[in-house]
Amino acid sequence: MYNIIRSIQYTTHRNSAVIIAVLAMVVSPLVAVTLFMGKAITRMDGAEYYLSTLGELFFLWIFAVMILSAIPVASDAGDRTLNYELLAGHGRSCVFFARTISGLFWGAIVCGLLYFLPLVYFGLLGGWYQGVSARDVALRALLTFLPLLRTSAFIIMLSSLLRSTGKGIGFGFLILEFVTIIIETVKETLGLNEHALNWTVGMYNVVELNTLTNCRDYVIDGEKVTVYETALSRSLVIGTVAASLFFGTLYLIIAYVDFAKRDRD
Repeated sequence: MYNIIRSIQYTTHRNSAVIIAVLAMVVSPLVAVTLFMGKAITRMDGAEYYLSTLGELFFLWIFAVMILSAIPVASDAGDRTLNYELLAGHGRSCVFFARTISGLFWGAIVCGLLYFLPLVYFGLLGGWYQGVSARDVALRALLTFLPLLRTSAFIIMLSSLLRSTGKGIGFGFLILEFVTIIIETVKETLGLNEHALNWTVGMYNVVELNTLTNCRDYVIDGEKVTVYETALSRSLVIGTVAASLFFGTLYLIIAYVDFAKRDRD
């Protein structure tokens, strides 16, 4: 399995789509801050970036997670690489998990690290606003990796079932939009608030975890400070963990059963 993973990593980080996606994730926060917010990079506060800009890059990250999850799994679906791996004596389980591990690594771990990397360098350059708890933000960032893994597993499942990177990404986005419409309709029908049920959709779970709306003004040392409510609610934590583990596992089981039983041609 280790040799297969090495081979996948070698081809993945040389893939032009992967290179473009990674560069976009690195450059887009800088562009958003300098052009859209009109601030110098060295003057952007880490907490300010978290409050104002992180969510604006959400849709870019949807495509990044999809692209980087699908490519290690199905980018070679059009050639005979997978068959060669099987003919070389590697078991189907070994081949499947090598591709799955690679997809989860790029789609969830790499994307997650790049998603929160600006918080680190903006925090180091511009400091951190005292009205936002850095500890709670760090906890939210760590918890975010669960819905990222779940979303990555979903795209891995579709790419494996459809044996196509493009189809996996395309159908994944369409299903995401369709489910979102259903959730919004249910919330409107039942009169639920805008934050209800957001944990049911992986990528919107990411947004819910990293959106701060409640705040109060206090006077600290003679200075007015807006303090944001950053503590995680129990329902959000339980919903995030339960949904991510259940659906993420379910997606990979479906992909594995199909991979194990269906001929690879």
